[in-house]
Amino acid sequence: MCRRQRGVPEAVVSMASELWREAQEVANQALLHYREDANRQVENAQQLAEDAKQQAANAEQRESALAEHLRHMEQRMEALNRELAASQTSEHHWHQKSRSSARRSNSIEAGTTAVRKPGRRTAQGT
Repeated sequence: MCRRQRGVPEAVVSMASELWREAQEVANQALLHYREDANRQVENAQQLAEDAKQQAANAEQRESALAEHLRHMEQRMEALNRELAASQTSEHHWHQKSRSSARRSNSIEAGTTAVRKPGRRTAQGT
């Protein structure tokens, strides 16, 4: 709008030019504000994404550690189950031996009692 229009006074052309320049300046300032705001939003979104990545990495590490701990606990539980089974087998074996010994002991006592009954002669002759 630098050219002078036919029949338009110079003052009007000058004022219109000044208004146009001011409008462009205001528009540029508004665009700058929106651009800065958009940049802040992008930075915030990038920070949130980075935080989410870090949280995901931390969660994966915790999950891995927990899985390893679970695997260790399962192995320990299997070992304890084997020990328990062996102990129960041993207990059963010794319980059977104890019963057997008790039966033999009762049998021996019964035989000893029968030999000691009064009125029976002993091998020495009295």
